[in-house]
Amino acid sequence: MADPSLRVAAVDRALSVLQAFIDGTPSLSLADLASRTGLHKSTILRLISSLEHEHYISRLSNGHYQLGPTLLTLGNHYQNSFNLAEHVNPALKALVEFTSESAAFYVRDGDSKICLFRANSFHHGVLRYIQVGYRLPVTAGASGAIIMAFTDLNRPDLAEVRNTMIVVSLTARLDLDTAAISCPVFGVGQHFQGALALAGPRTRFTPTQVEKMKGHLVDAAISITHSIGGDSARLLAVKENMQHVVL
Repeated sequence: MADPSLRVAAVDRALSVLQAFIDGTPSLSLADLASRTGLHKSTILRLISSLEHEHYISRLSNGHYQLGPTLLTLGNHYQNSFNLAEHVNPALKALVEFTSESAAFYVRDGDSKICLFRANSFHHGVLRYIQVGYRLPVTAGASGAIIMAFTDLNRPDLAEVRNTMIVVSLTARLDLDTAAISCPVFGVGQHFQGALALAGPRTRFTPTQVEKMKGHLVDAAISITHSIGGDSARLLAVKENMQHVVL
């Protein structure tokens, strides 16, 4: 996190003007900007002068303002340079260290779920056949339930999964000697990115251990969501009660 003592007040104020559009409102009046930022109109006009010059903000014919094309250019550059692995893999390795279980990140591909990233446990050897790129039925396990819940939003039978956001699979497994726990990761605009999961021998998934795993897993999901520009508010709310669905 940046040192607060190094922050520049004028830059913070200019950024607050841009942040005023964060909810997706297409255009805002000067009064709207003043209300959303808490800044005086005269201050906003000075800031907008610089932002307009560099095309971060554009002035419309009706006097309202909208975000400018420079932001689109920067957004495209960010997307081109974005590497999800840089955000997920460190979290998976930390999860393995904290829980001693294998950690993985799954995404949907049609009727399958694909292991996009993986970190194997150094405390057991089960499930080592699941490696990056491994394909499984999307209906399988805890991560499959999370993926279906957040990609098939019209399915009422998955409403509880969407509410709790944590699934533990003990019997709904391809390998009944194993167990898993999973929760979602979100990207920009609350877009579902994938399912974060821990898996290992079923004997290790005792009620006490599951409670510990839930805390580490949700913390990791919050961290990844935040680092990729997502809104972690829903996951933070989940952390307040930490209920889960058992399959």
